[in-house]
Amino acid sequence: MNSLQLKIKKITTLLLLVLLINLSISITYAQNQEMVLIEAGDFNMGYNYDATGTWWYPTEIPVHTVYISVFHMDKYEIFKTQWDSVYLWAVDNGYSFDNVGEAQAPNHPVYNINWYDVVKWCNARSEKEGLTPVYYTDLTQNTIYRSGQIDLESNSVKWEENGYRIPTEAEWEKAARGELVANHYPWPSYGGTYNDHIDGSKANYDGSGDPYENQPVPTTPVGYYDGNQIPAGIDMANGYGLYDMTGNVIEWVWDWYDNHWYSNPGATEPDTKGPPESTMGWKILRGGSWHTGQLFGLRCALRLPQHTPDYIGPALGFRCVKRDVNSSIEIIQSEYELKNYPNPFSESTVIGYRLPVSCKVFLKVYDMQGQEIRTLVNENQPAGEHSVVWNGTDNSGETVGSGIYFCKLNIDNKPISTKKLMLLK
Repeated sequence: MNSLQLKIKKITTLLLLVLLINLSISITYAQNQEMVLIEAGDFNMGYNYDATGTWWYPTEIPVHTVYISVFHMDKYEIFKTQWDSVYLWAVDNGYSFDNVGEAQAPNHPVYNINWYDVVKWCNARSEKEGLTPVYYTDLTQNTIYRSGQIDLESNSVKWEENGYRIPTEAEWEKAARGELVANHYPWPSYGGTYNDHIDGSKANYDGSGDPYENQPVPTTPVGYYDGNQIPAGIDMANGYGLYDMTGNVIEWVWDWYDNHWYSNPGATEPDTKGPPESTMGWKILRGGSWHTGQLFGLRCALRLPQHTPDYIGPALGFRCVKRDVNSSIEIIQSEYELKNYPNPFSESTVIGYRLPVSCKVFLKVYDMQGQEIRTLVNENQPAGEHSVVWNGTDNSGETVGSGIYFCKLNIDNKPISTKKLMLLK
């Protein structure tokens, strides 16, 4: 074999090796759809530093404490291979989407998908994996949301089920902060200005200098900032092990936008779902993107408005969350004993439950439309057997009619069980 043939053989071998490595990376990304656990607890939501005279500042105050129940979140932004797998299954199983989704490469985040596409895709992912979908077309929660553009209400969502959904704004920010308090970004970045704590080794933003900077849509592969990135740096997974919570593509969340929402008492409710509607019709985007050149737009607290649910763009993607079905809250078992049920000679229903530990108990009654009718219990209670009588009245003392109602038990602000009741008069 002459020297030229030897060189050709070496080059061919090298090209094959590169091809196999790239194929291996693509397969790894296609299979690596893992989620990480976000533990339950309080966190401080909002902007933590003094600022005046900027358009974005009023939307992030006051800083307020929010309790978030345990959940899982996708480690990476949804990438094209993952999107396609669910999308193709969905269109063969009764789903329709406004957009097919695009990406720069199979292991890059999907973009050009609107809020409606994302929510329906979450349902399809749930059904494909044998989980219970969470989004439904109306308050009866009987018809799975699979087609059209519907501005879903909070009461049309089965929040307690095990299916996939997009995070609420509060869930997203808790996850992004990664257990850090009063930091600008998902990595240690306390004090000073936000400019002091970010450079091109930490995230993909406009001007970050990564090798994809001059592509038509300069996303990077999901999880690219793992310590091998260019410019070189440390592994940028945050405290929960999440990647790209800052930069790459900005992400859809559940909530409608309200400029003054943080001053609303509903903003501090456990597992808050945001305002019931937006007078401007905007959904919130979180996390900044490759298109973000002003570094304040990459902060954990930044709430980007001015995007309706039908908006699409090359800098906008998402990731999923789902309820943790194996968390410690499952240790608390509840048992309902519906005495006088059904009993046409009594207008009262006795609801019994057992508490294996001392805890804060919320017991409420809802109608078929998901509207709260009556709060029966809202207090700390010791371990043991408990019961409460519902006499068929609402919170104002007005008598309600016969029919089907739902009783929901929450323990320490965590949903435990829901039971159907029939009130006979």
